[in-house]
Amino acid sequence: MTAPLRPMNLGEILDRTFQIYRSRFLVFAGIAALPALAMIGINFIVYLLEELGPQPTIPFGFRTAFHETGLWLTSVNFESYLYCLIAPALTYAASRFFMEEESTIEAAVLWCIARWRSCLAMAAVLWVALYLLPAVLTDPPFVRRASYSAAVTLMGSERAQFLQLGAMFLFIVRWVAEALLGVALSPSVPAWTLEDLPVNSALRRGWTLARGSRLRIFAAWFLAAALKLILYLIFLIVFGLILWIVVRISNRPDLYERSYRYLDSLPVQAASILVAPLFPIAITLFYYDQRIRLEGYDIERMMDAAGMNAPELSPTEDSPIASAAPEEVQQ
Repeated sequence: MTAPLRPMNLGEILDRTFQIYRSRFLVFAGIAALPALAMIGINFIVYLLEELGPQPTIPFGFRTAFHETGLWLTSVNFESYLYCLIAPALTYAASRFFMEEESTIEAAVLWCIARWRSCLAMAAVLWVALYLLPAVLTDPPFVRRASYSAAVTLMGSERAQFLQLGAMFLFIVRWVAEALLGVALSPSVPAWTLEDLPVNSALRRGWTLARGSRLRIFAAWFLAAALKLILYLIFLIVFGLILWIVVRISNRPDLYERSYRYLDSLPVQAASILVAPLFPIAITLFYYDQRIRLEGYDIERMMDAAGMNAPELSPTEDSPIASAAPEEVQQ
C-alpha cells in the first residue's frame, strides 16, 4: 500500500532522492546510460571513418562538411540534447518508485515514445534554454579565439593573459545562467510527464509550481553539479593513468595523441551516467511536495484510496472524449 504523502523539507527530499536512487540504481543508471552509449557509438563511427576514410578522391568540400558534422555530433551540444530527451523517462521512473510502484527501463522509455513528438519538442526547449542560449551569450568559441589571437598580436602574450580572467568571468556567468534557467524550467518536466500536458502548458505549470521553492531546487541542482564535477575529476585522473600505462607498455607515444581526442569524453560520460538521475528524481519529489503544499494533493490521494472520489466514466466511441483521445496521445 502506498505510504501517506506529506510535505517534505529540503533535507527530507534529498535523503529520499538518494534512497530512491540507491534502491533502483540499475533502472536509473540504465536510462542515463542511453545517451552515453549513443555518444560512444557516434564517436567510434567518426573515429573509424576518419582513420579509414574518407579517401582523397572524395571532394574536399564533402570531407570538410563530414569533419565538421562529426565534431558537432561528438561535442557536448548533441549529448546535452540527448540528456534532455531522457529527463521525462527518469521522471516517470522516479514518480513510480516514489508512489511505491514498480517500473522498468523499457516502461519509462515507452512512456516517452508514446508522445514522441511532444517529447522531442520538450527536449529542444530545455536544450536551447539550458545549454545553447547560455553558451551563445557567454562563450562563443569563434569570438574567444579571434579575441585571443588579436590580443596576442597587439598586446603580447603576457598582457593577453588578462583575457583568461575574462574567460573565467564568462564561465561563472554561464554557470549562473544555467542554474537560474534550470531552476525555472526543470519543474515543467514532471508537469509534462505526469499530467500529460503539451509543452507550452507544461512550461507555465512548472513555473507556477516552482514558486516559493526555487532556493530549494537550486540547492538540489548545485549538489548534483558538484557531485558530477567531483566524479569527473576522479574519472579523469584514473583514465589518464590507464592511458599513460598503456602508452608506456606499448611504447607508442603516438597512441596517446591519436586516442585521447576520441576517448577524453569517457570521464564526462561516466560521471553523467552516475549523477544524471539525481536531479530529475529530486525535481519529481519537489513537484509532489509543491502539489501537496499548494493543491492538497495528499488529501486527493487519500480520497482516491478510500474510494470517495467518483470514478471516471469510460467514454463511448461516439463521445467527444473518445474521439480526442488518440490525438492527445500524439501531443
